[in-house]
Amino acid sequence: NGNDPYAGVDVAGKVVMLLAGDPDGEAGADQGFEGRRLTYAGRVGIKMGFTSRAKCIQMGLDDMIWGRLSSGMIVEDGGPISLKRYVHPRVEPEIAFLLKKELVGHVTPLQALATLNDPQFVEAARFLASLALRDSGNDQPDRVVDFLARRLLARPLDASEAGVVREGYAQALAFYRQHPEDAGRLVRVGDSKPDLAAGEPLLAATTLVANQLLNLDAVLNK
Repeated sequence: NGNDPYAGVDVAGKVVMLLAGDPDGEAGADQGFEGRRLTYAGRVGIKMGFTSRAKCIQMGLDDMIWGRLSSGMIVEDGGPISLKRYVHPRVEPEIAFLLKKELVGHVTPLQALATLNDPQFVEAARFLASLALRDSGNDQPDRVVDFLARRLLARPLDASEAGVVREGYAQALAFYRQHPEDAGRLVRVGDSKPDLAAGEPLLAATTLVANQLLNLDAVLNK
């Protein structure tokens, strides 16, 4: 990562000790790599963090951030968390994508489209669409679009964005009302049973919009 903790330090004929594989600089001085804690807790993985371009500019970043994960950071699902361990505790919502197949080496554009075409992601979009329709009462497209935007982007759409999404939503709904067989196939992608309370054409159109929003860079890189 370009970091040289021993820049300007004469280490000729000396033994350099690295804690848990992390360069913590001079003995007893933690420079942010958490080598001491990782030595006692043990490293269990690495977290890759990346965000939108706007946030990178705001924070002065030009590359993704890597964080070390130790066994001491693990909290079982539903387990207790002591706030005394943290300086500024807070909860942040995150969307995680579990790929059916691991992407390794040179990733082709077709492989990258997995989040758009893979049944798991279509099914995820349908589930989100069902929540949006249920929240809006099934007949308020503006509320549906706002629900999806706030869940995926953590903000409402601006006027120009909302116009594009609503136009696409109306076109999708018109198409699926004219082609109910296509709507039926789309809402049955995946293993879970679809919620058809809103009707297949409306659920299919909302699923399509949710799927498109899920694939925005601002969502995938959030």
